[in-house]
Amino acid sequence: MTAVSSTVDGRRTTRLTAVVHVYGGRQITTFVSYLLRHLVILAVT
Repeated sequence: MTAVSSTVDGRRTTRLTAVVHVYGGRQITTFVSYLLRHLVILAVT
């Protein structure tokens, strides 16, 4: 019983880490594109 529950916890943690990693990656990409857009606007004006 203990081994099964620990395996489930491990899987849950891995899945959560993957979700956080993907979400963090999206946030970073959005932030970078936002910065680039502002740099282009500053360069044009």
